[in-house]
Amino acid sequence: MAPTPLSARYHAMVRFLLPAMLAMLTAGPARAADRAILRLTLYSDTLANISGGAIPGTAQIFQLDANLTLDADALWGWRQTKFYLRGFANNGDSIGAFSGDAMGIDSWETGRREARLIEAWVDHEFAAGRIGVRAGLYDTTTDFDSSRTDAFFLNNAAGMNTPMLVSGRGGPPTFPATAPGVRVRWLRDDHWTLKAAVMDGVSGNAAVMTVGPHGALLLGEARYHDDSGRRLVLGAWRYTASFDRIDAPIAERGQQGLYLAGDVMLYHRADAPLKGLSLGGRIALSDQRFARFDRFGNIGLTYNDLRAGHDDRAGLGAFCTETSAGFRARQETPVGNRECTIEATYRRALRPWLFVQPDLQYVFNPIYAPDAGHTLVVGLRLVVTADSSLRR
Repeated sequence: MAPTPLSARYHAMVRFLLPAMLAMLTAGPARAADRAILRLTLYSDTLANISGGAIPGTAQIFQLDANLTLDADALWGWRQTKFYLRGFANNGDSIGAFSGDAMGIDSWETGRREARLIEAWVDHEFAAGRIGVRAGLYDTTTDFDSSRTDAFFLNNAAGMNTPMLVSGRGGPPTFPATAPGVRVRWLRDDHWTLKAAVMDGVSGNAAVMTVGPHGALLLGEARYHDDSGRRLVLGAWRYTASFDRIDAPIAERGQQGLYLAGDVMLYHRADAPLKGLSLGGRIALSDQRFARFDRFGNIGLTYNDLRAGHDDRAGLGAFCTETSAGFRARQETPVGNRECTIEATYRRALRPWLFVQPDLQYVFNPIYAPDAGHTLVVGLRLVVTADSSLRR
């Protein structure tokens, strides 16, 4: 399919975004104590593959996120309970078709135009907030394998490690396709948090609403954190269903993986312990019998509030993943062994509701374009936010 002309993309952008912009202009500021908060976030990502990769080209990705939080205590007297809804609309443009990378240059790329409800859950807390139970349609990245340091990078691997992201039948419950499940959280003390979840084993299947023959996805995580910004995370995941091996049509159980993550503040201002230079990293492994990508690692440096009072952030990150031997052996078209991406990015608030983020990514050995050389992608993200609320 020939790439869509850039002028046509901009006409599509206007039709796609105009209703959202009108809604944002009529929205008002929200407060944490409000009974109901509607938040709209509009992302506009312009990305150009200017060297290497599959073919040169430009993509324009538009993502509208809408989420509604309801304080059930304030609304109906249901103590320590809240409801949450989140949906999105995406224009479906793709930079991956040009770059040939495997991890994903842009976290909002879906590859097709779609609108979907991806979260609808209720959360209830017990024991003065130390125990929490969440049930419903749920995005697991809000609780599992998340990194404070990686959070604002554009690369898709900053959100979830690649071996886990491509696991199961269609991936785990995360953007753009989630699944129903139950998550339990226990704040053991001021430093330790334990979490466990049982999720439907198939994400994004509207006909599958309960755990059945397709099995379940089990997740567990232990997290240590302190007031200085140090954080250490150990997590694991496992599917209960059988899957064909990556190297042969033999069904076996045991698709699973582990991840380890950490963050530490290297420098912070005396008056703001979480503003300054932070270092973070993750490693992940998965069972080679089933995995397309069986190893992953990343490291990142970010500086929060680079210029005091300017609400900005700068980051430099590296993300690497490896394909499994079984996956490479079964491909008719050769694929690469190891892919690494270096990303440099800077985000600044121009207004309380408007953020701009130039971005540069250099991909070494893109897995799906192994003979095309390294890939250089430049990009610009614009973020517009708006809140509207129901007061007490």
